[in-house]
Amino acid sequence: MKQHTTGGLKNRDADGAAWEAGKGAVIGASKWGIVFGGLGGAGYALSPIYRGLTIQFKVFIQMSGKELGSLGKLDADQI
Repeated sequence: MKQHTTGGLKNRDADGAAWEAGKGAVIGASKWGIVFGGLGGAGYALSPIYRGLTIQFKVFIQMSGKELGSLGKLDADQI
């Protein structure tokens, strides 16, 4: 049995919105990734607590910053 599709997302508006969302996510993640990378370097240099964290948690912190930046950029573009 074949599922019926309407093709509603295959138009120029949806395609343009997808490209804008992708561009915003990359820009925001790049900016905040640089910021959190700098903070991670400073934390490693200055804090024995940060140096004692596991690599998994350090990666989680970096990924959280990138996610925050990409969502923040997308939200700012929506307004």
